[in-house]
Amino acid sequence: MEDYIKIKTKMQLGKSSNIRFVQDKDIDDLKDIKINTNKTKLERIMEFLQTVKNPYMFIVDGIKVKFEFAKDGPNINDCIENLIKNKNI
Repeated sequence: MEDYIKIKTKMQLGKSSNIRFVQDKDIDDLKDIKINTNKTKLERIMEFLQTVKNPYMFIVDGIKVKFEFAKDGPNINDCIENLIKNKNI
């Protein structure tokens, strides 16, 4: 339960963060994220959320990127799942 609360808080803070004021050191470079494909989908998602600094922001090819989602578009879980599935390991 404690992990869930930490992840939920991390996600809320990440979602509300303004990318202009977040320092590069506080954002993960996407190329440095490693996913263990031997784990279940849920385990991979949980590990990802526990490991990354901000699940909404990454550095991609030297550029800060923030994920934002439309109310009627895919949800964060679907997007994270696609990110993990498509990550070249």
